This record gives sequence, C-alpha cells and structure tokens, in this order.
Amino acid sequence: MSYDFMLEYIPTREFGAADILSRLTRNTTRPNEDTIIACCQLEREVKQSAVEALENLPVTFQMIQNATLKDKVLQEVISYLKNGKWPNTITDDLRSYYIHRDALGIVENCIMLKDRLVIPYCFHKRILQQLHKGHQGIERTKSLSRSYVYWPGLDEEIKRFVQGCGKCAAVAKTLPKTTLSSWPIAEHPMQRVHIDIAGPVNGIYYFLIIDAYSKWPQIYQVNSITSASILNCIADFTSQFGNPELIVSDNGTQFSSKTYSDFCKSQGIIHKFTAPYHPQSNGQAERFVDTLKRALKKLEGAGTTKQILQTFLKTNRVTPNRSAQGKSPADLFVGRRLRTELDLLKISKPHSNQRNERMEQQFNRQNHAQERSYKIGDPVYAKLYKLNESFWAPGIITKILGKVNCEVRIENSNIFKAVKSHANQLRSRFVEAPQKALDISFDYFDLSPSSVSDASNSRACIAEPDLATSQESASSDTSQQTTPCTNMADPPNQLLPEASTDAPNDNREPVTEQTEVHPELRRSSRRKRPPAWIPDYHLFKRRKDVGNPQV
Repeated sequence: MSYDFMLEYIPTREFGAADILSRLTRNTTRPNEDTIIACCQLEREVKQSAVEALENLPVTFQMIQNATLKDKVLQEVISYLKNGKWPNTITDDLRSYYIHRDALGIVENCIMLKDRLVIPYCFHKRILQQLHKGHQGIERTKSLSRSYVYWPGLDEEIKRFVQGCGKCAAVAKTLPKTTLSSWPIAEHPMQRVHIDIAGPVNGIYYFLIIDAYSKWPQIYQVNSITSASILNCIADFTSQFGNPELIVSDNGTQFSSKTYSDFCKSQGIIHKFTAPYHPQSNGQAERFVDTLKRALKKLEGAGTTKQILQTFLKTNRVTPNRSAQGKSPADLFVGRRLRTELDLLKISKPHSNQRNERMEQQFNRQNHAQERSYKIGDPVYAKLYKLNESFWAPGIITKILGKVNCEVRIENSNIFKAVKSHANQLRSRFVEAPQKALDISFDYFDLSPSSVSDASNSRACIAEPDLATSQESASSDTSQQTTPCTNMADPPNQLLPEASTDAPNDNREPVTEQTEVHPELRRSSRRKRPPAWIPDYHLFKRRKDVGNPQV
C-alpha cells in the first residue's frame, strides 16, 4: 500500500470540541474485515515481487566491488595477498584461497583467480541462477562458470542447484537400469503363476495364466475384463489344476478390486502386484502376450479365433522349452506328453487289452448277468429312445462292432434306420419260418410223405399251368401239354391233383386214388393249421407265388 499509518489511543475526556466533520463518519460505509485482510496480503506480495525483481537484475562488477569491501573473509584474503604472508594456521574458510594463492590477484579491490572473478557470499545464489538460466546440465553449467566466476565449493553448489531444479527434473532422462533382481526359481508346478490381459484383438480379450515352473499357458477368450469375468476364468483354472501358491499381476482394476482380494483370501492364495507401468516385473506374462499376438496374426485365416487359439495352445504345450529344462510344458505340468498328429509317425506299441476281471466278476455276481452273443442276420428287438421315452422295435443285426456292441437295422421305420446298440439294449426276436407248399398240403390232406411217394409211382402228376385272371389267358392255359412227374417231392412248384370248380378242365385225366395202406402210417409231428392260401381264389396264383403267404 502507499501509506503507513500510526495509531494512537486518546481517551474521550481529552477530546476537544466536536466539530461537524467528526459527525459525518457515521454516514460512511465501514469496510469489511475480509477486505482489510486482503489488502494486507497484497502488501506482502508487492514487497516479495519487488525483492524478486531486484534479484533477477544482473550482477555487475560495481556490485561485486561493494560486496567485496563488506565481506570479512575476502578482506582478510586481500590483506594476506598484499603482505605476501599467510598465517601458519589456515582456517577452513581460507584453505581454498591458500591452495590457489599463487593464482590469486587483486584488481580494483576485487580478487581474481586468473581471469575469474571471486564472488562474495551474498551473491552466490544470484550468480548460480544466472549460470543456470538456460537450464543446462551439471557439467555444462560447470564449464560456463569456469570462464567467469569462482568461490570455494563452486562445483558442488552447481551440482546441488541443478539437481534441485524442478523444471529440469520434470523432463530429465531415465537413469540407467538398476541391477536385475529376478523372481526366485520355481521348484514345482503351481508354485507361482503370472497373469495378464491381452487385447482387444479383433474385439476379443485374452486372459493369460502362465505357470512359472513349466511355462504351461492357459488362455481364455473373454468379451469383458471385469472382475467377475476374470474370477470365472481363475475359478475354472483352479478347478482343473488346483490353487496356486502365489499369483503375480499388474495393478489393473480387475486385480485390485475388493472382490478379487476376497477371492484370493478365501482360497489361500497370495497375491502380489508389480510396479505400475513396469512390465518387466511381470515378464513371464508380458512376454507371452507378445508371442500370442504374433501367433494370432500368423494363423489368421486358418479357422475361427477359437480354433486358432486351440491350435496355438496345443502346439506350444508339446514343444520343448529351453528355459524349462529342455522339456515341454506338458511334461512338467501334467507329467506326460500330449498326443498329436505327429505321434502317428511313430511305431505303435501293442496294447495288452487286459481287463479288470475282479470288477467284472463282482458286477456279474451282483446283477446276475448272463452272457449273450449275436451274429449278423439275427432278428432282435432293439431299445430305441425318443423324447425321453424308450420302446422296443424289431430289427436285424447287420454288423458286429465289438464284444457287446452291434449295428441294428430297424424294420418298418422312417426315423430309425440303423442304430448302434449295446447288448443290454437288445433281446432276441423269434420269427417262424414260412412253410413250403408241399408241407402245407401234407397238413391239409392229412398225408405223410411216404404214402404220397408210393402213390405217385402209379399215377401221373399234372403240372400246374400258369393261370391268369383274364379269360383269354385261362383258355390259352388249357391247351398246354401235360408233363409227367416221377416223384411228388421233387418239383417244389407243383400242386397236389385237385379239380377246380371255377375253371374245369376237360382235357385232364381223372386221378385214381391209391388204395394201398401201409401197416404203420407215420403221421407228421407238425402242428396242423389251415394254410393261408387254401381258399379257392388262391388257386389262381402263379406257380412262383405258391408257398409265399405274403402274396
């Protein structure tokens, strides 16, 4: 502010006569307290700005002269230089000057070190600011100072001043890397696993889990990278291979959430974070992220993203790794080699085919099992399943697939044509074989084959003509010649002599009945039943249809 007030307290009794002007103060507005405080603060800021402006002014030789005259140490050095004698005991303040005493000189009441001006203590800070005005580094600032000024400990003060410069520190280069401190070598699988998230690659994220001991990769495709989605993947991994002892991850929000922390505590898993934006600390996972991205680009077009991922994982897990004792991840993680298409190049070893006979005997004894066997062509009933219901359907075995499995062709079915069935899903089906025409005649006329054979020697057997349903074919058949038959049992397509009432044939000779009877007549043991074709209209069948009940 422009004015400086002095306040003095005067008691009321010492006041003189009140004048008119003293009463006018009641009508004026009193300033707010905040305004008074602001004015005081403004006064201090104005004074500080004035001081800084003076400090930013360049230091001149006349200013150094005046300051040198007031500096006790420099005045003492000037007196020693003029007398040419230095004391036997040198203090710390004079030690640097004593060492350079041969290079010191006096110029217009100022001390010079060769062509460098010795600066008094009061101007050290201002000179350092001028030297570092271009914000150069430590060494370049030192080089600049050696051309103009000197005072004891100048190099050390320049180093501290430059290191303390905030603007220089904000844009400084990264220091050389510190010595490497690697993770302890894992001694067994699941001792330590590294996790990370890659992507998005074509809109898909990949969650990676890498075992530090075997280098076994487990990768999940996820559409979101929330804590719930990541925990589902970790829960699936632990359900297959168990809980790891230690999980290493970066500081992603998925891994630093309370949900994830509670999961690790409930499963007894130790979780460690790496330094933010320092992927080298999680090198196991970060290196594999790069390998995965390159593989996805190389296999692009070889199938869907799921198929590409499966191909990459299958190949990686069976490939020997130099950093994993020269063995494949599968050998160290699951204890065996995974079988691939390349194993077809090896000579296959014969299998023992040894079964658990003890278990079979126990099962057979408890279930009262009985051995059943089928062969090709056997008629069976096969149990079929449709809409959670089962039913038996007739069929015929067409192929034997093993000891207890068969292929069955289902009859009269448009839905089930050929099914694979276990022996427990089959039961035998008994089909009665169709009877021949001669056997049907024996049963119908109550004859035996031996009696018919003797009677056929003394009579002629008339061959049955091919009858037709039309009148023209019937008239043409009557003109055919008869052929003798030597034995009744030889021609299977001939009928026993019987006159037809519907189509009489005048050309046929009457058949005489054999009167000779054997003393012991052997009757057929076959059960008698009426033939399916014996009615009169069946006599018009053609010769090739005789004995076929389906016609």
